[in-house]
Order: sequence, then structure tokens, then C-alpha cells
Amino acid sequence: MNFSTDELIPFSDARSGLSRVIEDVMGGRELVVTKHGKMTVALVAASQFYQYREMERELNEFLAALEHDKSGGDTKLALAALKKRVAAKREDFESFMSKVPHGPPLQGDEIQK
Repeated sequence: MNFSTDELIPFSDARSGLSRVIEDVMGGRELVVTKHGKMTVALVAASQFYQYREMERELNEFLAALEHDKSGGDTKLALAALKKRVAAKREDFESFMSKVPHGPPLQGDEIQK
């Protein structure tokens, strides 16, 4: 996976400007910290991390359903159910985050500075 240079931040810069880095991440940026030129960790807002985890869990459940049904007969039904669950979770999450004061912007929201 390739990252653009504006997504990479050396560890020393991240450490010395941690407050700014946290503000950037809370503002929607995703950063990859490098140490000795190698990528070490990614910094994302907790809300975005939650969404990644939920999507991974949903994908794993969908793939398990596909593996279980080798004939493919229920694939369309499983996919439709997955789409419905993901849409409902996204809606619930966006509703929750809209009520959290100073929460990070949701996907598509403009970043306020």
C-alpha cells in the first residue's frame, strides 16, 4: 500500500508536535508515523477506527456465509443483508456522532478550523 508524502510523519515530528497531530487526526486526517524511514503505526480518529473494525467484522461474517454456502445460492441474499446492516450501522453511528460535542467530522463533513 502506498501513502502520499502528506500522510507520512516522522516519529520525531509527531512526538514534538503531538497536540497538533492529534488535532489534525481529529479533523479527519489519517497519518502514518515513520521511524528510521519505515512505517510503524497509523493514527486515525477513534470513531474512524471503530468504523473500520465494524466493517471488517461485517466482511468476515459475509465471507464466512459465502464459504458455508459453496453453491452460491444464498450469495445474493447474504450480500443484500450485509448492505442493509452496514447502512443501518452507518446511520446509527452518524446519528450518535452528531450528538457528541467536539467529535471528529463525519465522512463528507467539512472540517471547521
